[in-house]
Amino acid sequence: MECLITNLYFDPPIPCRGDILGRNYQTHINKVSIQVYFPTLKLRQNNNTLDLQIEKPEVYDLTKVNDWGYVSIHNTEHPENLEKIGALINQVVIVLNTNDTDFNDVLNSVCNDINEWRAQLYERIILLGKSITSNNDLFSCEHEVISFDLYKPNDYSKIRLNSAIGFKAKLNYINNYLSDCDIEKLLKDIDTSKKIKMEYKYFLNALIQFDQGNTRYAILEATTACELCITHIIHVHCEKIGINGAGLCDQFYRSLGDRFNLLKYLGIELITPNPDKKITKPRNDLIHNRKLIPTNEECLEVLNEVKQYLNAYIPDMYE
Repeated sequence: MECLITNLYFDPPIPCRGDILGRNYQTHINKVSIQVYFPTLKLRQNNNTLDLQIEKPEVYDLTKVNDWGYVSIHNTEHPENLEKIGALINQVVIVLNTNDTDFNDVLNSVCNDINEWRAQLYERIILLGKSITSNNDLFSCEHEVISFDLYKPNDYSKIRLNSAIGFKAKLNYINNYLSDCDIEKLLKDIDTSKKIKMEYKYFLNALIQFDQGNTRYAILEATTACELCITHIIHVHCEKIGINGAGLCDQFYRSLGDRFNLLKYLGIELITPNPDKKITKPRNDLIHNRKLIPTNEECLEVLNEVKQYLNAYIPDMYE
């Protein structure tokens, strides 16, 4: 059995709570079983003050590698409270085990899928409600080459591979951080054989636009996600009762407001009490220039309303 180690970079960094630091989690990349080790948190006394530093994971002995991340917020009165510590993690260590016979196949499998794996991790973090802001290139691979270095743990001889795995993005601010339960579920659920559904792709874009301060575009993207969502549930319901749902939508119920009315006519439960006011009107106000720049509060209200329809009608984000 061959064991290989790599440090995996994140840009923008992953927002993690202190209870994640020093732990390891099981995941898979293109069906290859992977163990992910997070950096450790060290508390050191320094001139009557407590210094919190992010250092290498215990499994990793290469002292030349640094810049694992940094503590961004903590409780000054109780700095040892891990759940009150927020850290931005730049790197993790991943360990994979493979037989000598399939060594090259495993390496190729992981390298070919690492971009998609990391992009989906970012998607899931944002859809979970964590604030990572970026430009529009967050989920596309940049042409710059970042080293993807593998090491054998017995003597740490390097197997150097080059893979364009950089992401051009920036982190403006973080509202909250991933907990131990969050990261465990995210790493368990990642499956690069699945693609994000179109409804959630639009909603993901809405969340990114909101974090960048583009409330107008955030509402337009979110309400488009909602229209796709309710259209899907109309088609599913009509197919069950033998009606041409696509024909109804295309010919008689073409607007978002019309389709909310069609939901009621078909006896499909509305998830929120007044979607015309909370979802349709904000969208129409933007389209007809009755509203130019919505406030953050107005935008958040639309996002929360749309999220309820997505959760109820299309609970699975990937297909």
